[in-house]
Amino acid sequence: PADAKSKAEDKVKALRDLMNGDNLEAIRQETDALSQILQTLGAGMYQQNGPETPPQAGQTGGAPEGGTSGGSDGGDDVVDGEFRNA
Repeated sequence: PADAKSKAEDKVKALRDLMNGDNLEAIRQETDALSQILQTLGAGMYQQNGPETPPQAGQTGGAPEGGTSGGSDGGDDVVDGEFRNA
């Protein structure tokens, strides 16, 4: 990971230097190279954390946002928001 970090830092520096010029193709090539390095770093970090899978859509690990965990709301009619056509 340390060598990948130094590669990424080198690419960032090279890209900053290129941005002062007007060679768009060189900027695109360096941007693509930096993207590949960052994807490799991200994959490595994901593998280090183990094979945990992120929660599926709609599943959360804790209390609902802005609410409390546990208990029942007693069947109250709660309006989350109002919508009005203009």
